[in-house]
Amino acid sequence: MRTTIVIDKELTKKVEPLALHKQLSSFVNMCLYEHFDKVEIIKKQHALEKEYAQAARADNNEDFIQIETEDWPEW
Repeated sequence: MRTTIVIDKELTKKVEPLALHKQLSSFVNMCLYEHFDKVEIIKKQHALEKEYAQAARADNNEDFIQIETEDWPEW
């Protein structure tokens, strides 16, 4: 896809040294990929935190009470 973007003069001064060995379009593509990778990682972290919180709230201990003392000698 071809598109036109307008980059602020301040940003242009910062981008030019970074994009010297690459074309500007490949540099912008790289930045966009990195951004969306970070967004995906953050989404996964939030989903994992949500699952951990649900697991912590769940009352799973009842399943293990019987197993912990099952077949133990009565001393």
